[in-house]
Amino acid sequence: MHSKNKLGAWLTNAQQPWRLPFSYWLGSRLLILCAIFIITPLISPELAQGINTFTANDGQWYLRIATEGYTIDPDGALRSPAFFPLFPALIWLLSQLQIPPTVGGLLINNIAFLGALLLLHDWLRRRYKPAIAHWTIAVLCLHPSSLFGTVLYSEGSFIFLSVLLLKSFDEKRLG
Repeated sequence: MHSKNKLGAWLTNAQQPWRLPFSYWLGSRLLILCAIFIITPLISPELAQGINTFTANDGQWYLRIATEGYTIDPDGALRSPAFFPLFPALIWLLSQLQIPPTVGGLLINNIAFLGALLLLHDWLRRRYKPAIAHWTIAVLCLHPSSLFGTVLYSEGSFIFLSVLLLKSFDEKRLG
């Protein structure tokens, strides 16, 4: 029981409020990675190939836009303009620093998701109370859709920018 109290005190330390969202982020990402590596080979053996496991579906589009630009196939079946440019542009910028596009995209999404959690936790902790901030972060990290904050999708950036905008409006920095 004593070690549980020490862990709780460490996570909720008021001087270092980043600990709780970071711990939830790290723990949930590890849980998702384990699930991906266990489940993907059972569902689709051709997808279970190292880092490419994290680039399925929309991830392929983002990589294609980052490396080749926007294209429309002559038959009109494949349309990359359906994807907004910020995430592929960030991947392209990192590729200019010799970071492979797949690695860059995964870094951007995961760091942006972590940034969103830190920002949201700080905002809710100050605006309401720590318990609301803690539960919000827990639900956001442990909800199945948080998978999209791990793989090569733009959701981490979207959540980060959304929280930043809402926090700015709430604090009357905008509008």
